[in-house]
Amino acid sequence: MEGNRKQTEAILAQSPLFGSLPEGARELILDRLEAARIESGEWLMRKGDPGDALYLVETGRLEVVRGDGPESGMDDEAIEILRVLGPGATVGELALVTGDPRSASVRASRDSGLLRLSFDDFRELMTTVPSFTSALVSALGRQLQA
Repeated sequence: MEGNRKQTEAILAQSPLFGSLPEGARELILDRLEAARIESGEWLMRKGDPGDALYLVETGRLEVVRGDGPESGMDDEAIEILRVLGPGATVGELALVTGDPRSASVRASRDSGLLRLSFDDFRELMTTVPSFTSALVSALGRQLQA
């Protein structure tokens, strides 16, 4: 994982999705996270992609956008930024819960360090750690309110 374990623990504790979990549950998640990097301007996911993982932003910034840029025939002016995500934010969890394809595209607005939780690990945590499922439902409810 990028940085040291203490920094990653602090990011998890600040995360709206993981922060309300008991420390023991966060330890289970910490052991399953894989480091990932994405450069500024690169796409992390595109609308319609399968949901294979969720990502926790460790460093940098991501933009959740509507529109896909030049590859889809759109120029950057046609892209609408829906949300900007910084350290502690998660992205991609909705597709893991619903099993549906990604509902939006996400690109890096800065070089970013991410922590990846695979679909399989996510599902295992949902079935074995009740506090994880409860925190997930609460976090998704807050996103719907916003």
